[in-house]
Amino acid sequence: MKFDAALFDCDGVLVDSEPITNGVLRDMLEELGWTMSRDECMRVFVGKTIKDEAALVESRTGQPLTEAWLSQFRERRNASLMRELKAVEGAVDAVAAISERLNGRIACASGADRLKVELQLMKCAL
Repeated sequence: MKFDAALFDCDGVLVDSEPITNGVLRDMLEELGWTMSRDECMRVFVGKTIKDEAALVESRTGQPLTEAWLSQFRERRNASLMRELKAVEGAVDAVAAISERLNGRIACASGADRLKVELQLMKCAL
């Protein structure tokens, strides 16, 4: 079968940011009074945005998720991603080979915010 282009999902295919992002989230939720393990945080939040789960966070912490808190979360998350994120093994070579074969007709899809996706792709040379 011949393809004209390729679309890659970002997290879990090209990079694995969920443990990093959820580690930052767990730390920040603990600062608000909601203590949980990393595994529990992953179970509750993996694949979701913090805004999607705002009602749950607010009910567990008794505090509203303000724009200032969300901004601090993004800053801390991005700093952690820049320090810790790595490409999934083989992803860089696979993307390069597919890009060459399809004359650069590749793209990346994600439910994450655009800044996070661009940061991840840049950090991992994708």
